[in-house]
Amino acid sequence: MNINTLNRPIEITAPVRSAPRKHKRAQRRDWRWLRRYRGGLVAAGLLTIIVLLVALAPHITPHDPTGGMNLQSRFIPPFWQAGGTLLHPLGTDNLGRDVLARTLYGGQISLGVAFIASSLASLLGITVGVISGYVGGLPDRALMRLTDIWVAFPFLVLALAVIAVVGSSPPILIALMTLSGWVYSARVTRAQTLKLRQTDYVEAAVVLGAPPAQIVWRHIIPGIISVNIVLWTLTFGTLIIVESSLSFIGLGVNPPTPSWGNMLSDSQTYLQDAWWLSVVPGLALMLTVLCVNAVGDALQKLAARHLDA
Repeated sequence: MNINTLNRPIEITAPVRSAPRKHKRAQRRDWRWLRRYRGGLVAAGLLTIIVLLVALAPHITPHDPTGGMNLQSRFIPPFWQAGGTLLHPLGTDNLGRDVLARTLYGGQISLGVAFIASSLASLLGITVGVISGYVGGLPDRALMRLTDIWVAFPFLVLALAVIAVVGSSPPILIALMTLSGWVYSARVTRAQTLKLRQTDYVEAAVVLGAPPAQIVWRHIIPGIISVNIVLWTLTFGTLIIVESSLSFIGLGVNPPTPSWGNMLSDSQTYLQDAWWLSVVPGLALMLTVLCVNAVGDALQKLAARHLDA
């Protein structure tokens, strides 16, 4: 045997297409699992319809949600009741304003404020959690004590104090709701970061001298995204309720700008005479939160399935 043949380096070839094929098979398994979990798919479909209706409100109804007052058209019932009209398919309120228009435009406020606040809360929570879990030591202890204090501090007292000083507006609501929703994301992210920091590939990157920012961006962040997406959906549903509750007690969006919360508050006086004033925004609020929570539950089970695998 030729000695040059023995000294020649052995070339090992790996199947190039195995990883993409494996990834596609995993995607097909996930899709089959989601199809079996029909509740999550139905909730996602209903939530998509609600979001489209709210987003396309100017193209769906020609009525002005804040103006358009017509005292001669007060308390028109929905079109399927006696006295109703297709011009106002869901009726009018005590000032003659169209209930459908106010519900759709109110959804833009309620969903928009909750969406922005939950996104900012997730970003803040991920930042705090990653710093706390990866750096450790004194920063970790200080940030965790801050989260403990923040959980113990009553949110309603903070909201009352801030709104009494600076007033109420959507940006103020977004800031308050962001501060109320970041803690749980921070704790979950910290726990995941502590777990990922002890993995072999992260320790190998540290030994090889990779910068901490590169380690966090390439190895830590991809491992915490899935759980934070699930947590974001649950936070989104919670903050929709928070915004509606603040508007209901007069600490949220100020009339005449509609939101689901202040529409429910205004309808209290007319529960017996004009039931649609409370049922329509209340049903929109209930369906939206139920769909968001059902989607979050499906994503949570899917994430747990991946972790078990």
